[in-house]
Amino acid sequence: MDRELVGLISIGVLFVLLLARLPVAFVMLVLGMGGLWILKGPTAMLFTSAQVMYSTFASYSLVVVPLFTWMGYIGFHSGISEHLYDAAYKLVGSLKGGLAMATSMACAAFGAICGSTTAT
Repeated sequence: MDRELVGLISIGVLFVLLLARLPVAFVMLVLGMGGLWILKGPTAMLFTSAQVMYSTFASYSLVVVPLFTWMGYIGFHSGISEHLYDAAYKLVGSLKGGLAMATSMACAAFGAICGSTTAT
C-alpha cells in the first residue's frame, strides 16, 4: 500500500476514533503501530515499538517530574515555601513593584532548592 494512502486513511481513522471518545494516547498508539505494521511488516513494528517505548520511559526527563513534584509537596507541607516568600517580601515589599519582586525572589530560591529554575 502506498505511504500517502496509509497516511490519509490514518487521518480518517484518527478522527473517527477521537469522535468515539477514545483516549488520545491509545489512538496514537494504535495508529502508529498499525501504520508500521502495514508499511514495514509485523517484525519491524514489534522491534520499533519496543525500542521507542523503552527509550521513552528510560529517559532522564521523566524521572525529574515526580521528584520535582515531591519536592514541591515537601516545601508546601514543611512551610519553607511560605517562609521563603515572607523573607523575600520583607526585603523588597516596601519598594514599588515589591510584590512582583518578592514572587520572583521566592521562585528563584525554590528553583535553587529544587535544582530547576525553569520549572518554577
